[in-house]
Amino acid sequence: MGKITQEDRLRFILKRVKENDITEEELARKLNVSSRTIYNDVKVINQALDKSSELKLENGTYRFLIYQPEKVEKIIKEFEKESQLIDTPHQRASYLFYRLFYASQPLKLDDLAFELNIGRSTLNNDLKKIRLALAPYEILVEGKPNEGIHVEGNEWDIRLYMIQNNDNRYFECDKLDQNIQTIIRNDCKEHLIEEETEYNLIRFIMVALNRMTSHPIPSQIPEKYQSISQTKEFRETSHLLEKIEKALKIKLTQPEKVFITIPIVSRRSPVKLMNVDKVKVPDEIFSLIDEIKQQIQKELNIELNLNPIINEFSYHLTFMLNRLIFGIRLKNNLITEVKFKYPLAYKMAEISNDVIYEKYHVETYQDELAYLAYYFCMMIHEQEEKVKKIKRVAIVCHTGRGTAKIISIQLDKILDQNVEKRMFSSNAIQSDILNTFDVIFSTVPIACELNVPVILLSEIFDEKKILKKINQSFLLNKLNIATDHQHESLMSHLLSEHRFFVLDHTKRYDENLSIMLDELTQLDIVDLQFKQRVFEREDKKRTLFDNAIAFPHTVNKGSNQIVFALGVSSHPIIVEGKEIKLIFLLGIPENQQLDDGVMISLYDELISIAKNKDFVNKLSKTKNILEVKRLFEMVN
Repeated sequence: MGKITQEDRLRFILKRVKENDITEEELARKLNVSSRTIYNDVKVINQALDKSSELKLENGTYRFLIYQPEKVEKIIKEFEKESQLIDTPHQRASYLFYRLFYASQPLKLDDLAFELNIGRSTLNNDLKKIRLALAPYEILVEGKPNEGIHVEGNEWDIRLYMIQNNDNRYFECDKLDQNIQTIIRNDCKEHLIEEETEYNLIRFIMVALNRMTSHPIPSQIPEKYQSISQTKEFRETSHLLEKIEKALKIKLTQPEKVFITIPIVSRRSPVKLMNVDKVKVPDEIFSLIDEIKQQIQKELNIELNLNPIINEFSYHLTFMLNRLIFGIRLKNNLITEVKFKYPLAYKMAEISNDVIYEKYHVETYQDELAYLAYYFCMMIHEQEEKVKKIKRVAIVCHTGRGTAKIISIQLDKILDQNVEKRMFSSNAIQSDILNTFDVIFSTVPIACELNVPVILLSEIFDEKKILKKINQSFLLNKLNIATDHQHESLMSHLLSEHRFFVLDHTKRYDENLSIMLDELTQLDIVDLQFKQRVFEREDKKRTLFDNAIAFPHTVNKGSNQIVFALGVSSHPIIVEGKEIKLIFLLGIPENQQLDDGVMISLYDELISIAKNKDFVNKLSKTKNILEVKRLFEMVN
């Protein structure tokens, strides 16, 4: 944690001595610097005053002497103009944090107000904000106005606050000696420590060096940090610290070494796995992964295949748990983007958070959830990507070979280079031949009956949209749904007249759900015990989503096909304090051979709908299945 800048000291010294005589010792104490530093600062001030006036030291006390009254005011104004004043709430807060954290005795409010050139009421407002900021770290600002204020809290928590709320102007680390920087850099290079962790390590080292004498860490290490001293990372960090101790001729205590090891045991998962090949992943992490998989299977009916990313995922969970337990926070500037672009992956991260909290009683904040969602994105991508399975494609065109060639060139951008492509004229196609291909791309509807996905496209198309259509076509083909509609909504494809319900907002949620289930049962769409299983699941945990959506679902033994039904209410139905306007009801085949891509696609669509209030409101006001399908087509 760095010292107040020299500009701040110069401004303070000149202002303070102008007001009243003050001892050199008092100035040094107030600014937390040596008398030698005060002496050097005064030399700079006197040089700027250019003999118009002088800060003169007599018997240990500085006095302000004026020699040229007509000149001195102009020079002082110029001097103060060039100095960087503490004149914004953020700058004042930074200054106050520093003074509180490094004070050797209580700080009087009048002195702080004077130093900041503000009134007592402004200072009290600033201190209220500071108390609020420190509260989550269990750090208190205590004291009485006449006696002075000070911070009370565990030194570990104070240091973590200083590091995690680093202010570039008032809290940046002092420049390290070049030799020390080289020692750290070489050690990080030897142990393949990535740049971000190296930066954090330097900050921890600087805080320890700055506070080890004036505010040392107590010998009793808090329980949550005690395990660090038994780790391989601690041993390796200790070797590094031995070199620093030798270079600086200092001795670090065991608690100080444990503190400095925190960024190493809490680091981000490295880009290259070779960086952590020697990091032992505890068995309980693999147990945690199994529990997360089971909970996601239970809540979303999606069976995760984490095998392709199990190493990366286990390492990430290991370091993430350390960060949560040790109170280290990472910043993630892409939280909003992750939530918007990968809603299902983020939902899986939230389910993981519930499992982690149940097991370790630590809350995973949003930055970490977004990082965790990256791994579920990788898993989802692996499980839903169908393009890799395509070996042979047919291109059907009604405007000649030139158009077919243009389409072929565009497909090269999204298909593997080894994919076989054959071109057909629309008036010379045969179903038995087309059925031998994996997928058919056509510029016109194909009349003959086919068993493979058909994707309608124009001569010039958006490759990203076609990728989505490929995945969608495979899903529909898997579900034996034949359609000429090319909109992307799987839900719309699964809905029919008998699976659409207008709900009665005067009835309770359970009553409306019961009506839907009874009708589906009477039509033999679901088995006789389906209703019972739905309500048993609802009793354990309500399947209520955000933005007025409920998503009850369970196994259906009455069909080999997925069953999807929609209930809408233009007026909200209140259940457990939440408003519900849409009920998406899902029945999953008991012996389902469904690709998990079906469930992934359904949940992606469901969560995307839940984030679109306008669409939810419009859908809730539909009166029949035609309006529903029309709305889905318009949106897509």
